[in-house]
This record gives sequence, structure tokens and C-alpha cells, in this order.
Amino acid sequence: MRSVVIGFGSTLRSDDGIGPRVAERVARLTNSSEVLVLARQVLTPDLAGDIHGVNRVVFIDASVKDEPGRVRERWLKPDCCTSDAMVHCLEPRELLAWCLETYGSAPEAVLITVGGHSFEIGETLSREVSQALPDIVRRTLDLLR
Repeated sequence: MRSVVIGFGSTLRSDDGIGPRVAERVARLTNSSEVLVLARQVLTPDLAGDIHGVNRVVFIDASVKDEPGRVRERWLKPDCCTSDAMVHCLEPRELLAWCLETYGSAPEAVLITVGGHSFEIGETLSREVSQALPDIVRRTLDLLR
């Protein structure tokens, strides 16, 4: 199975940096030409080129809505109705919609989120998010099998 992992968020905004940190760990643990691992600040339309033609994409991000440290998995479908047509950053469902519109298909996709405690300026993860990091890495690796 060909897969893409995209961890996104700002590593300069405390818990918002969980996505890129998970991506870095997954990249070290995954030694396969079948898996592309990307760490990004934001999701941009050009990423549709990286995810088209793969079987699965796994997105990892922090959540401001969930209880700090709570990890959730949500399967996604493309949705182009959540923002303007010409944007500089996207939500995962919008990126899937760009892929569908541009290439005629979109991979199956899952979003793994963890509730953040702090989104203040800083590079340190909160205790709650730090404790959730191994679980997120494990879940991501399970989804790649």
C-alpha cells in the first residue's frame, strides 16, 4: 500500500507543533519507499500532487476543540465547501477535494488529532500532548500497515 503521512502545524506555537513532531518520528521509524512522510506548517493546494495516486493519507494535527491530550481518529471525505476557491492553506478535507478535482480521485484519508493545552509562542509541548505523542505515532504506524 502506498501512503502519505502529513503532520502539520507550527512548531513555534507549543502544542500546535505536534503534527510535524509526529511526522519526524514516523519518518525515522518507517523505512519504506511506499511511504512518503511530510512535515508542514500548513496544508497547501500543491500537496494534492503528493497525495494523488496513493492508497491512504494520514493527517496529524492539534485540536483546539478536544480535551488536552485526547487523541481522536476521523475518516475523511473530500469537501470543497469549507473555504474560498483560491486559498493559501487548507483543511484536510479541502485538500482531498483539490486532489479529486485536479486528478479525478482522492485517497482514503484519516485525520488523527490530539487536544492541545497551549498554543502560545514556544517550542515545548504541554505535558498532556507529550504523553499522547507515542500513542499518535503508534496509531499512525498501524494505519500504514
